[in-house]
Amino acid sequence: MHTAPGAAAVAEGAALACVFADVLALAGAVTAVRAARDALVRPALARAVDA
Repeated sequence: MHTAPGAAAVAEGAALACVFADVLALAGAVTAVRAARDALVRPALARAVDA
């Protein structure tokens, strides 16, 4: 099957866009995990140190 170069470029661009979106989603998840850790773990550590 022969496809036009333009169609291949569009498909490649779409694939790259999907990868980029996945990377952004992963970065957002990491940021959320870090925020939760800061909110939950640090106060517990502070209480443990003060005890």
